[in-house]
Amino acid sequence: MGSSPVLPTIKIMIKIMKYFIIFGYKKEKKNGMDNNLIFDLGFYKGESSTKYLIEGFKVIGVDCNPLLKNNLKFYQWIKTKKLIIEKKCISEKDGEIINFYVQPQKIVWSSTNKNIAERLEESQCYEVETITLSSLIEKYGVPIYCKIDIEGNDSIALKSLFNVEEKPLYISCETECIGNENPYEIDGLENIHILKELGYNKFFLKNQHNDFLFHFELNKEYEWKTYEEICEELKNERQNHDFTEPYSFWWDVYATF
Repeated sequence: MGSSPVLPTIKIMIKIMKYFIIFGYKKEKKNGMDNNLIFDLGFYKGESSTKYLIEGFKVIGVDCNPLLKNNLKFYQWIKTKKLIIEKKCISEKDGEIINFYVQPQKIVWSSTNKNIAERLEESQCYEVETITLSSLIEKYGVPIYCKIDIEGNDSIALKSLFNVEEKPLYISCETECIGNENPYEIDGLENIHILKELGYNKFFLKNQHNDFLFHFELNKEYEWKTYEEICEELKNERQNHDFTEPYSFWWDVYATF
């Protein structure tokens, strides 16, 4: 009795499957810019992410604050994987357990920096797991836009980008976030310096007190400035600001290539 012609076919299929397993076959593309992907570091209540989700983008939200609960309005987006929430803390290393200080009176001020978290009153300490921005990019791909607002850790996230070959086309972060330091003793330029070192060469500033959502599709309408121009603009804004009102200087810098 002759052998079934089906058996050689099955053996070939098994070999092909083994090849894909050994050489890391992936269903989803993880490398290269994803024009439909946005990172929201400092997801908080998801105000910015909600607007991007409505516009059809996929969002990776990152926020480790244990007092923040998933709102039911995100259920459908989470179910369809349009929204993925990483409940971890952006840091310099992956997989560490560190202290995170929650300010119950103003949750948005919670931080790994106790000095920042306790600008109002004593904070509550929780242990959280860390992750780097470079690891998020390795896991999900390169976002077209990365929003960073993580209360004093923005520079840590930015420095992580030195470890990746391709960087987000658009990125934003706070110019500064201080605790009880004297605001007159800093210049607020550190994050802009890091962005320049990363290769970004076009910038603009926005006051956080204004309701603003960045639309990179309208990038030609923004008044992009050079590194020198944006440093001078921030210096002028700080010089003209009344710092006698505590914790009132909130500016974001946006950057691209």
